[in-house]
Amino acid sequence: MNEPLTLTVWSDFLCPWCYVAAIRLEQLEAEYEGKIEIEWKQFLLQPEPRNKPIEKFITYTQLWVKDAGPGGSAPELGFRPWETGDSAPPTHSLPSAIAGRLARTHGKEAFARFHLATMRAYFVEHRMISDPDVLADIASETGLDRAEFRDRLATEGGTLAKEVLAEFAEAHENEVHAVPSVVLNGFPIPGAQELPVYRAMIDRLLAKN
Repeated sequence: MNEPLTLTVWSDFLCPWCYVAAIRLEQLEAEYEGKIEIEWKQFLLQPEPRNKPIEKFITYTQLWVKDAGPGGSAPELGFRPWETGDSAPPTHSLPSAIAGRLARTHGKEAFARFHLATMRAYFVEHRMISDPDVLADIASETGLDRAEFRDRLATEGGTLAKEVLAEFAEAHENEVHAVPSVVLNGFPIPGAQELPVYRAMIDRLLAKN
């Protein structure tokens, strides 16, 4: 049997189009079972904490619905614009990226559950996914031990942060400057593409194997 094709995906938990791509790529992985392998890597849209005025942030989140909600390209994902009474916006990208890195240590399936649940927690449920306690709650909801996860965030967070930052540096070294970005066996595919676009490239490469 030939080696599976590798799709390296640069993504950020705070990127709405990364959520769209994640759902589509999960579907492709099921369709091409054993023929493709998805490798997720972290890109930090907001590496450092910064204040987000709530009214300006609410206006920004309305774009989620316009571009990818009802009437947009991915209405099934349930994007909702933030409201004044919701929790505070995430402060920056690093906490969720660290938590995602930690979820990886529990295996591919655990990461996949945590990955999508964390994105849904942000874009649909409006939870503050830069809060370690919220991230530990999500870990518990996806089958991981909450206390262990929260403890490891505290004790291993510095090491995990270095790993995340190394991936972020690798992205720039590979001239990845936006997300989502998929690299399929060396071929770059920018943005969240429709499923037929991904399928066409995968089928073409599989035919050459």
